[in-house]
Amino acid sequence: MKLTSIRLFVNRKVALLALVAVGILSLPVVLWAAADPADPHRMIANSELQETIEGRCTACHSRDRVDQALDQGEDLETLLQKMIERGAVLNERDRSVLGTFWGSPVSGDRQPGN
Repeated sequence: MKLTSIRLFVNRKVALLALVAVGILSLPVVLWAAADPADPHRMIANSELQETIEGRCTACHSRDRVDQALDQGEDLETLLQKMIERGAVLNERDRSVLGTFWGSPVSGDRQPGN
């Protein structure tokens, strides 16, 4: 009797572990499916970038303008300088998020010696 209850307990734990593993392994597929193939800049996986763009950039201009700058590979440091000159307020977190996504950190975020 006791051996049967132990097996039942182990089977439940194994089933739960398998379910969790399937969930974790399927996450990249779910994120890929949730992305809009027509708009690669609006993936769910980069929600921090989306929040920064929607909260800071679109206050002054359209989202299309931001996406166009991303597509054209415009220099982030130059863009940030222009935005600040025109009155944009960007904190270090905003600069870091934008710099990381754009492909290279902005100069204020680089580590000493790099």
